[in-house]
Amino acid sequence: MSTRSTTHFHWTKTKDDPAEYGELAAIVYRHADGYPSGAGVDLQKFIARTGNLPDSRHDDAAYLAARYVVFLAEMFAIDWRADPPRPKRDRLDFISCGIVREDPGDIDYRYHIQCGQPPIVTCERIDYDWKAGTSTGIKIDLAAEIAAEQKAHRAARRRTLAHARKATP
Repeated sequence: MSTRSTTHFHWTKTKDDPAEYGELAAIVYRHADGYPSGAGVDLQKFIARTGNLPDSRHDDAAYLAARYVVFLAEMFAIDWRADPPRPKRDRLDFISCGIVREDPGDIDYRYHIQCGQPPIVTCERIDYDWKAGTSTGIKIDLAAEIAAEQKAHRAARRRTLAHARKATP
């Protein structure tokens, strides 16, 4: 099952803006690996990569969202049937991300990028009340969540390797 997420790109918040984030400019949907050690890490790489450009556009939510779609398209334009998997010839031949008007009803995480120099990335884990038909975003500490997930992945890998060593004559 895929871990779906959305990333909301917000204009820089003004002092007079009562909302938690600045005005929403765009929402980018990601179909897989939306958990913090997937999408969260990728967002950090994206912000770093755009920060190295002559014109980062970190304060322009619309341009930054467009660049994020291109960033994801580069990642997802892979021919997984090839051995080994390799980039497809046409970078437009990708799926798994897109621009949406609102959050789909089945996302697990919602990221917010508050544009500025530098952009601020925050994350919410989405909890659903299926009976009531409502969802609640619970803020999480993105850095702590990434560290915990990476630690769990390393521990699982060590257990797998230890098991493989025992099974090898």
